[in-house]
Amino acid sequence: MERIIKNTFTKEISTAVFNDWSLNFTVERDATKVLSVQVTGQTAQSYFNAHRNEAGNVSVSFSGQGGYDNVLANAVTEEINLIVAQPVVEA
Repeated sequence: MERIIKNTFTKEISTAVFNDWSLNFTVERDATKVLSVQVTGQTAQSYFNAHRNEAGNVSVSFSGQGGYDNVLANAVTEEINLIVAQPVVEA
């Protein structure tokens, strides 16, 4: 998945497209670690939300007409793990 990053350091906002889903990522960090990752998405009349909190808990939900998309949920969870694994570098 390729994300296009808009802002960096304490708050990073990026977008991506995956299997017709338009995704928006918001990553909040402090000087040493990722505090949270919020991902929202939409395709046709389906909606997606994923959130990872500072404790590392990830929640995923879908709403609308499409039902649960396991491929999307797995891809976003993998992307969240990649984001968290990246070292925080002060700009």
